[in-house]
Amino acid sequence: MPWFAAPDYADTRAAMADRDKLPADHGTWLASAGQVEGELTRVGFEVVRVVIERETFLAWCREAGTVPDGRARSQFANAAAGIEGR
Repeated sequence: MPWFAAPDYADTRAAMADRDKLPADHGTWLASAGQVEGELTRVGFEVVRVVIERETFLAWCREAGTVPDGRARSQFANAAAGIEGR
């Protein structure tokens, strides 16, 4: 699951193509992400938090030829967690 660290949230959010879909502050994002994580866990998924480090993620997007958005964050997190294609 894509995860944002509090100290880097504003800068990382600013680099996202879909930044308007992300909460303006980390606390709001964290509450929402916690709900999603809890629901996934309740229905039987093993959740792996993958921190989105801005420069690493943007480099991955360039290499993959994709825009830095929600879909790319999910793909990046799945690849990092070793669950691509599942």
